[in-house]
Order: sequence, then structure tokens, then C-alpha cells
Amino acid sequence: MERERYARVAVTLPRSLLETVDGVCGERGYTRSEFFRAAIRHYLDHLAEKNLDEKKEEEKQKKKRKKGSFLRSANLP
Repeated sequence: MERERYARVAVTLPRSLLETVDGVCGERGYTRSEFFRAAIRHYLDHLAEKNLDEKKEEEKQKKKRKKGSFLRSANLP
């Protein structure tokens, strides 16, 4: 299996946020790169889960609308 290639990126952060990140990295033994990779993966997972929840809710609403439409038409003379 081919080893994943990496790209270097530059990010501008408030100094206080970077100091907080550095503190966490020091406590946990992470490099900044490890920390940011984990944080980005976590956030992407969160977005994917949120998207899935939104799609489920849309489907639920569609079913409710269809059911309501059927009930309204069933009451017609």
C-alpha cells in the first residue's frame, strides 16, 4: 500500500488560541500537526453526522407531509 502524501498548509490563528493548542499538545504529548489533523478529522466527522441527521429529519418530514396529504384526500366526498 502506498504511503499517504502530506501537504504543508499555513493557518493564521489568534496568538491566544495557539498558546492554548500548544498547552494541550504539551500535556498530551502531541505535535501541532497531530493535534490539527485530529481536530480536523473530528470536525469533519461531526459535519458528516450532522448532515446525516439533517437528511433523516428531511425524510421524516417528507413522510409526514405524504401521510397528511393522503389523510386529507381520504376525507373528500
